[in-house]
Amino acid sequence: MGPSPIAAAAPVTESPTAGLISETDDDGRYVRTFRREFPDLAGGKTDAQILSDGEADCSDMASNWTVTAPSMSQRHGLGNSTADQFVLHNIALLAMFTICPAR
Repeated sequence: MGPSPIAAAAPVTESPTAGLISETDDDGRYVRTFRREFPDLAGGKTDAQILSDGEADCSDMASNWTVTAPSMSQRHGLGNSTADQFVLHNIALLAMFTICPAR
């Protein structure tokens, strides 16, 4: 019997951001998806800032019993145009299905 494929595997090196936000948990999924879907809004923000904004969005939605709230528009620099409201609803849905706790 030959060497174990596990033992022959190359050692894993940690990325510079390892331990900050997991690549496989809901937080990591939220940040990755937010960056991909809303690159203009994600620009210049750290992963932690994006996650913090998302968690604040969850709190706003829960306390207002609405999908979006004016504070969310302000947080993301969005206005009242139809296009901005469409983006805001998509941000809210992303948060609801990844990082917002079930209520």
